[in-house]
Amino acid sequence: MKQIRSIAILVCVVSSLAVAQTSPANRTEQDIRRINNQVAEAGLHGDKATAERLIANDYMYTGMDGSTRTKAQIIKDMQPLPANVKYSSRLEDVVIRDFGGTAVMSYRVIEDVEVNGQRNSAQYRSTDVFMRRRGTWQLIATHTAMIPANSKPK
Repeated sequence: MKQIRSIAILVCVVSSLAVAQTSPANRTEQDIRRINNQVAEAGLHGDKATAERLIANDYMYTGMDGSTRTKAQIIKDMQPLPANVKYSSRLEDVVIRDFGGTAVMSYRVIEDVEVNGQRNSAQYRSTDVFMRRRGTWQLIATHTAMIPANSKPK
């Protein structure tokens, strides 16, 4: 159960391998989408080196229950998805705002997880904050909230 919880947290850090179907409007949007995708892939595959490079040392994660985690805690718990776990997701309602040296990405994640033949679907609303440091974008904060199963997202 602890491993599944860790997987869920890692997935929520950036929540998805999917990229919305709209084409990026500018270079910042392209960069943010690419980094979001790379961090998600790193979480799913246990790629600590990639996560180490793309996530800022002072990164803050706030989870659905209000708990917080640091970069060190996230990376320490990273491991590839077990063979008995099938995961897929997609992003919708992606909005990226460029504030110069800071960018904010808000999105809805629709995910499907199957563990030992048991399927579970969930939706989350996440906000990621990126900062350009020494010419490179880094993920500096994430907040994720679960969308209740019976609600309709707006």
